[in-house]
Amino acid sequence: MGAYTLKNNPAGVLLEKMMAVKASDHHLPMTTIWASVFKCDVADTREIVGGLVMLMELIKDAKAAVRAYAPGDPKLFLAPIDRVEMFLTTHHLASQLGSYVGFLDASTMTALEITDHILQLNFLDEHPGATKDVRDFIVTLDNILEECLASDLSQELKDLFVMNLEALRQALLRFRVGGEAVLQSALDGVTGSIVRNKDSIKNEYEIAEEFVSKTAGFMGKIEDLMNRGQNIVALASPVMNVLLPFFR
Repeated sequence: MGAYTLKNNPAGVLLEKMMAVKASDHHLPMTTIWASVFKCDVADTREIVGGLVMLMELIKDAKAAVRAYAPGDPKLFLAPIDRVEMFLTTHHLASQLGSYVGFLDASTMTALEITDHILQLNFLDEHPGATKDVRDFIVTLDNILEECLASDLSQELKDLFVMNLEALRQALLRFRVGGEAVLQSALDGVTGSIVRNKDSIKNEYEIAEEFVSKTAGFMGKIEDLMNRGQNIVALASPVMNVLLPFFR
C-alpha cells in the first residue's frame, strides 16, 4: 500500500477516500476503483476487503466523533456519514461506479466537508499539535511498509509485518475517538504477534532484524505519544526492551 497523506479525524479520512472514489472513471467496476483508492493490485482481495472494513470502522468512529464534538443538533453532521455508509453497504464489487455515484452527490460531499471542518477544529482545540504528530507517524509507517514489501523477506514474514503495521495504522487513525486505550490494545496485539512468531523471525533474522527494530522503535514512539502528550522523542522504549531480547 503506497504512502498517502491523511487527516486525523475520521470524517476527514472518509472525505478523502470518497473524493478519490467520485473522481474515478464511472464506467470502471468497483473492484478497480477500490484497488486504486487503497493503492493495491485489483486481484489483492485481502487488501480491498481490509480497506472496506477500515472504512466501516471509520463510519462508526465518525458518528461517535460527531456526537462528542459537533455543536447543536448532530443530525446535520451525521447525514453525510449515513449516506456514505449506505453506499458502502449496498454496492456490489462487480458493478460499475456509475450505479452508485449518486450516493456521493454534491450536497453529500459538501455536507461531509463541513463535518470534517467542524471535527477538525474541535480536535485541534483539544489536542494542539497532535494532528501533525499523528500524520507524521502515518507517513513513517508507510515508509516502513514500503521497505518491508520491497525486501527479501519470505512472503510469510512480509504478511506478518504488514498485518502488524496496518494494525498500528488503524489504531493511530482511531486515536482521536478511541483514545489511548486503542493505541495500547494495538501495541499489546503487535507485541504478542511478534513473540508468537519469534521462531519464524529467527529463521530469517539477518533480514528481519531491521524490521523488528523499526517496528519496535515505532511502537516506542507511540508509547511516548501516550505517556508524554505532544513530546515525541526517540528514546529506548519498554517495547524495545521486551521484544529485542527474544532475538539475541
